[in-house]
Amino acid sequence: MGGYGSGSHPTVYQYRVEDSLTLDVNYLLRNRWRTGGMLSWSRCGKKIAAIGYKLNVAENFVRLYYTWNQIERIDYEVQLTFILRYFGGGQYFFLCPECGGRAMKLYKSPPSKYFHCRTCQHLTYQSCRESHRWDKLYARWAAKWKLPAQAVKDVFKKYA
Repeated sequence: MGGYGSGSHPTVYQYRVEDSLTLDVNYLLRNRWRTGGMLSWSRCGKKIAAIGYKLNVAENFVRLYYTWNQIERIDYEVQLTFILRYFGGGQYFFLCPECGGRAMKLYKSPPSKYFHCRTCQHLTYQSCRESHRWDKLYARWAAKWKLPAQAVKDVFKKYA
């Protein structure tokens, strides 16, 4: 008893997608292929971040430049790729700078310096954290009424 790996594991905090800055390839390309500009994010009417970008579709990259922690200047390129669709047209994707995978959105979580895909940033969604919020209560009511827990859960979801 008490061997390697037994016992509780330390909980690692996962940042949420909703707390991160999001860079969307469709948003950049929807602005009539502007070759550059500024993007800014705000919460509650207060500007929280801004970055500059230069879009080079001919060579398939976006150059991002911004200041991190009000000290360090960050300037790097994110590659773009174009995929043809089955029924015509096509879709641009970012290539994640860390893993090289295709992503329509790149995220920058609060402790991170760079924009990466959701997997590389280890991000989760708020809905994933809340999906089993009431399960213990449903199980308690199911035991009290001598019903299957799933039946109680389905009844409450139907009227929620």
